[in-house]
This record gives sequence, structure tokens and C-alpha cells, in this order.
Amino acid sequence: MSKTALLITYRTKPGQRDALHRAFDAHVKEPVAANPKVKCFVKCNDDADPNAVHLFELYSDRAALDEVGGATWLADYNAALEPVLAGPPELAFTSPIWSKETDPTAIDETSEPPPMGLFVQYRTTDGGRDAIHAAWEERVKWHIEAADAVRFFYMLAGEEPDLLCLFELYQDRTVLEVSGATDWFQAYRELIEPNITQRTVYRGTPVWIKGAK
Repeated sequence: MSKTALLITYRTKPGQRDALHRAFDAHVKEPVAANPKVKCFVKCNDDADPNAVHLFELYSDRAALDEVGGATWLADYNAALEPVLAGPPELAFTSPIWSKETDPTAIDETSEPPPMGLFVQYRTTDGGRDAIHAAWEERVKWHIEAADAVRFFYMLAGEEPDLLCLFELYQDRTVLEVSGATDWFQAYRELIEPNITQRTVYRGTPVWIKGAK
């Protein structure tokens, strides 16, 4: 795949998350919605941290990402964020190595319970990234393909050789819990565990999905 994906986590000062969303709506939402090179864009409020926001951004290629990175509107957005952020954003530049993509118009952002975005980062042992990918292809892939409630699933190789990321969007949150309790998923987790040196997992509720109803 030639596409490039960027995962971002923002942490605001206490009580300033809504200010971040207002800045996003003022500077980012319209140009991203209008840009055909932005293939997927999901913004989520963290479920556990009231001051955290996560973004998943998928671009047609690295040049498209760089073009957005140099846009005036993005500079204006970053300037508007300076007073509300608690620190620099966390960035992960990645390349998709497998994906399941759903037409975003099929996603119901107003469903109850709401959709859930899952952001996962693994730091891996030497060669561990390929081993995890191979285990996933063998034991998990077809389950994801068959699950209608899994709207998006991206396995992503980070620019750093020991970084593997996942972005998952579920229409039905219970699917994740049900899958996690299955024998096949437990066997998969046991298989990949020796290849992981550190994991970071965030669950979030989408507040804007490009193209969704």
C-alpha cells in the first residue's frame, strides 16, 4: 500500500477539551472534509481521560500528508491550540500493511451505545513486528473480515522498526468484549505476547468521522 497514516494524541489542560474541538471545527473540519486525498479521518474523545483527544488520519500518500502539513489552515489550528494544550501532541507516522475499510456513510455516529475507536501501539522485539503480523494474518484476519460491526481496521507499520499500530472502529462496542473472550483470540494474545515490549491502548468515542452521516 502507498497510503500513509498518522495517529495523534492531544492532551489539553484541565477542562479545555471543548476548546480544542472548537478550534478543530473552525480551522480543520472543512478543509479535511473537502480534501479527496484524506481517505479517512476519525476524531475521538478518550473514554478514560477527559482531557485527551485521539485522531486517526489516512492519506493517499506521504505527499498528501506533507501538503496538509504545510497548509495555512493547519498553522492557524496549531496556533489556536497552543493556549489549551498541556504539552506537545504524541505523533506516530505509519504505513498500512492491512486494512478493512467501510463506507463511512454506513456508520451511525448517533447510535446507542456509540461507536468506539481503539488506538493501539506495540513496541516490539527485534523481528517482533513481522511475527505479530504473521500471527494476526493466520488467526485473526478472517474474524475481522466477517464481523460487520468492525467498520474500520488498520494494521500499521510505524516508521520506527519496532513500532506496530492498530486503529479499529467498532459500530457495536460489545463486539470487542465478545471477541476478547474467545479461545481463538486468547490463543492469539498468548502467541504474540513474547514479541511485545510495551503496549499503549486508548479507547475513544468518535466525535467526528469524515463522510459519516
